[in-house]
Amino acid sequence: MLADQMDHCLLLLRLSGKIVDRILSDMKDTFAQFAKDSCFKTLAEMKNCVETVSQKPITVREFTNFVDANKKLEDTHPIVQRSTDNVEHMYLVLDKYDVKISTDASVQLDELRAIQKTFADERAVSIQYKSAKLPEMRRTLGNHIVRLGVKQRIHEAEDN
Repeated sequence: MLADQMDHCLLLLRLSGKIVDRILSDMKDTFAQFAKDSCFKTLAEMKNCVETVSQKPITVREFTNFVDANKKLEDTHPIVQRSTDNVEHMYLVLDKYDVKISTDASVQLDELRAIQKTFADERAVSIQYKSAKLPEMRRTLGNHIVRLGVKQRIHEAEDN
């Protein structure tokens, strides 16, 4: 009787251990998928940031849009950077618990790390470009305003 109860208890322990192992495995897989999805989303956001700072506008209108987009980026980039930091942290946790990361997730993470460097480099170039181009754009805008004033005076003279 006691032996049967012991066998029953041991069986329950083994089954509960397998259930816990399965639950932990599922949780790790879910967390790994979440990390991969977060990395994909953050990578897309970083690509948009790089695209914004990589522009080299020529016209006054393009330059104005460029300046506006870069000002907006000043607000949004810290949020994207936080997302990037979170992704890095998630992959550190996965590594700590020996969770296998898929090849495509690993490639994505490497790409995210590389694009961060690209963004920093492009942002520095963008700031220099803006500073160098601003006086020229001011002159061009001033010339447009002068020409507009001249055209308006010509039309006023023709109307009189």
